[in-house]
Amino acid sequence: MKKILTILLFLFVGLFVQAQNKLTGTVTDDAGNLIPGANVFIKGTTIGTITNPDGTYILEGVMSEATLVVSFIGYKTQEIEIDGQAEINVILSGDAIGLDEVVAVGYGVQKKANLTGAVGSVKTDDIKKSQVANISNAIVGRMSGIVAKQATGEPGADGSDIYIRGVATYQGNTTPGIIIDGIERTMQDFSQLDPGEIESVNVLKDAAAAAIFGMRGANGVIVIKTRRGETGKPQFSYSFNYGLQSPTVLPEFTNSYEYAMLANERNAFMGVDPAYSGDELNQFKNGTNRDMYPDTDWYDVILENDHAIQQQHNLSVKGGTDKVNYFTSLGYLDQGGFYDALNFERFNIRTNIDIKLGTYTSFAADISARMEKTDEAATPSTGVFAETLRNPSIMAATYKNGYIAAPLGGHQNTYGAIKEGGYTDSENNTILTRLELKQEIPWVNGLAIKGIVSFDKNYYKSKQWNRDPQEYSLNADGTYIKMPRSKPSLNLAQNENEFLEVQAHITYDRTFGDHQVSGMAMFLEKQTNTSVSSIAAWDFASEALEQIDAAAEKNATGSSDKFGRQSYIGRVNYSYKQKYLFEANIRRDGTENFAPDYRWGTFSSFSLGWIVSEEDFFKDNLGFVDYLKLRGSYGTLGNDQINSDRFPYYNKFNLYAAENWLGGNNNYGDYVFGGSYVKGFAPGAIGNEAVSWETSTKTNIGLDARLFEKIDINFDYFTETRSDILTQRSASVPLHFGASLPLENIGEVENKGFEASVGFNHKINDFHFFLNANLTVVKNEIISMDEAEGISKYLKREGRPIDAYYGYKAVGIFKNQAEIDGYAKQELEGAGYVTQPGDVKYEDINDDGVVNSDDRTFLGEGNVPNVIYGISGGFEYKNFDFSFLLQGAADVQYQLQSQIVWPFFNGGGVPQFWADDHWSTNNTDAKYSNLNINNHNFPQDATSSLYVYDASYIRLKNIELGYNLPKSVLSGLKLSGVRLYVGGQNLLTFSDVPQLDPEAINNLGQTYPNVKSVNFGVKVDF
Repeated sequence: MKKILTILLFLFVGLFVQAQNKLTGTVTDDAGNLIPGANVFIKGTTIGTITNPDGTYILEGVMSEATLVVSFIGYKTQEIEIDGQAEINVILSGDAIGLDEVVAVGYGVQKKANLTGAVGSVKTDDIKKSQVANISNAIVGRMSGIVAKQATGEPGADGSDIYIRGVATYQGNTTPGIIIDGIERTMQDFSQLDPGEIESVNVLKDAAAAAIFGMRGANGVIVIKTRRGETGKPQFSYSFNYGLQSPTVLPEFTNSYEYAMLANERNAFMGVDPAYSGDELNQFKNGTNRDMYPDTDWYDVILENDHAIQQQHNLSVKGGTDKVNYFTSLGYLDQGGFYDALNFERFNIRTNIDIKLGTYTSFAADISARMEKTDEAATPSTGVFAETLRNPSIMAATYKNGYIAAPLGGHQNTYGAIKEGGYTDSENNTILTRLELKQEIPWVNGLAIKGIVSFDKNYYKSKQWNRDPQEYSLNADGTYIKMPRSKPSLNLAQNENEFLEVQAHITYDRTFGDHQVSGMAMFLEKQTNTSVSSIAAWDFASEALEQIDAAAEKNATGSSDKFGRQSYIGRVNYSYKQKYLFEANIRRDGTENFAPDYRWGTFSSFSLGWIVSEEDFFKDNLGFVDYLKLRGSYGTLGNDQINSDRFPYYNKFNLYAAENWLGGNNNYGDYVFGGSYVKGFAPGAIGNEAVSWETSTKTNIGLDARLFEKIDINFDYFTETRSDILTQRSASVPLHFGASLPLENIGEVENKGFEASVGFNHKINDFHFFLNANLTVVKNEIISMDEAEGISKYLKREGRPIDAYYGYKAVGIFKNQAEIDGYAKQELEGAGYVTQPGDVKYEDINDDGVVNSDDRTFLGEGNVPNVIYGISGGFEYKNFDFSFLLQGAADVQYQLQSQIVWPFFNGGGVPQFWADDHWSTNNTDAKYSNLNINNHNFPQDATSSLYVYDASYIRLKNIELGYNLPKSVLSGLKLSGVRLYVGGQNLLTFSDVPQLDPEAINNLGQTYPNVKSVNFGVKVDF
């Protein structure tokens, strides 16, 4: 026992006792920036290491007469005689390929030149110049491999849907993994970061880069590093941005006079009496009595603010000593809406602290919090714009005396809804914490252990008070009738989420002459606890008390759940002479959502790199190529975010849901026992013990090059096979099968494409200019999805893209009866339908002489772009700087339906573009049909290609002009820097999509519009 205690004591003391002949120091660049990952070794020996994230190094057992060698790809190697020195600080000068060489990857950092995987980066300055409220919008167009769509500009909900290298599954979640400072977090945690907190954003795209994330790596991974302190005096920075937002595009509908005229044209075409008399038409046209004969531009009424105001503030400070470094940031965002009832506020706070507890021991504590507050009408924006879109111009919003007008039958006065229809106030509060303790092992150079604990908590609550606005109808004699109102109702909801993640790392980094070896072994466990509860209350006797206790009827619901995952992770990197590179990753993941025998999966990758430009034969013959690296990778990853169904390996029974509240007449599935209602059960889906995750197999071949010290080139070709996609055999099993089918891993998709980027930088005296372009081309194809035998080859989804459009192929408009007689018989409305001039002409796909449901076919690849690109550039001249970003997409379609494009649909208005080019006896060459409102011209069972539009676009995503105050002015103000700027986002958009922004994804148009903005701001450093 004494021997054991002696050995343990010796090991413990050894951790803190410095070895003799120790050499320490820091490695920086010409500008004083610390360089992590630099090679530091003693010439002619195996003694070596790499610099820590703070740029420091420690070497043990160093001879006083030895030579220190410090190197880093992108910098000139330095050799320094030690000559008995105990501390040597090294400054490296930039070489051919620049200074920005360290990137954050999975659970660590790597030198950019040593990467063998496909990793894209967005510069911090570019993120800040985007001046967006949602960070997910700042990376679009700035790197290859990112496919994205911003569906809405709604305050607080205006993020982009991001797809890394496209979409590869038709069932599972497509959201990339989010890693912030080494901890898995949510897309909301990323998108709602304050720009002032961010140090870097890197995107891991292939298996070599993402396989270390196992079940969360199949969709790619976004890795974010937040800012940290630096040794030195406190540095304060304040930034302010003020923006004026307006819609990029708004739907246009006819005025009331045009509407009435077209309504009469419709009725005449259909053989019924006119909808409006000649006197009524004149009243609409003259506008002398707008109470009785309104002309309402509903978008103008609802969007009561010509410009929505957005402002952002950030105050940060960083600094430190040789023992403690710190960074603190405070951020505030206020994002107004286009109507007064809508507003979003966000407060961000972050503190990152790094402490040296000893020569070999360090501690880090990161704490951040986010408080979000959304105020909106009781009717959410989707409901507001759905009804606004439907309201025709002949319906009044208000009368001249200010009364809110009662809507026409079946419609809703959305102006009344946002002004007097109640409210929804919600708060979303999040705290993120991370603690890290790192211990270097002094007697084994390069060996360290590290423990990390992260605890995050999210709390959401909302209060929705619903009430009817007081509306009035108007009699023919000009008197007003006060309309009855329903009693108000109240809904309260709250959600809580807790995330606990524990990590244990062992890392090793060592250089042995020409050989550099590094490795990591890691254990990770993540637990998630969720709870949801809500209370609904109604039948309030008065609107004065907005409290649960004031309601006569109440109902409460609630649930909770737990999730867990364990992982064992390993990574090995090897470099020979810094030109032959190898990396291997392995991860074994376990999740409790699957059956015990299918709970664990192993994911791995390997990659190779060859820095050809380091070869002597290359240097001697191709001097204009400063850097050339070839790389390739192969690996498997997973996706366990495949279905919302918990524990799909169990046979389930579900509670019946009552169709009315207790006491109603249709409580199907409820039973009466002892005079009380008791819930009934129904069989749920059949369980499948073999259910597991999706598997992704990725291959990547790429190159990175730099020419003439000015031109950077990156190219990647990639393929992915996503197998084991979870789905049901609903296509091949008859509908009369007497149970819900089990989930099975039976689907497969192939995804392939390429990405390329080119950058050019040049400086002539005081003039520095740059130009960059990136392109991503990616396509997917469904290989297997259990389609039914005998399905029409024209409707078959296998062999075609995910989310493709299918329907009738329109080939024009019938101009006259002779054209109808000479074409295939049109029977969309049934065998007895009589085709008329002005009807849509559909193609007889199967060539049987009749157009019916058998002629539905593939129409387009869907609304996620197959091609996306960005072109950015700018210049710096003395105190001025200018930058721009053009971003676009191609090979993408957008299907529109219902009232956004169809006239009079569901009692709605008439789109202006349709009214301007529809068939009539005076316009037989029209693009759109006659006014016969039937299934032939506006098919409800399948779309028509007439309403599938090319959604390609190009937009001026960002532009900014800045000015830095000269040093002569700053010295008098005792400031270190002041930058003033003016800029804009989405100022110009070129697209053929009518009515809506081309990035929108709601094909009914029921969405808050996307926005463009003009911004003014200042950044002050002191």
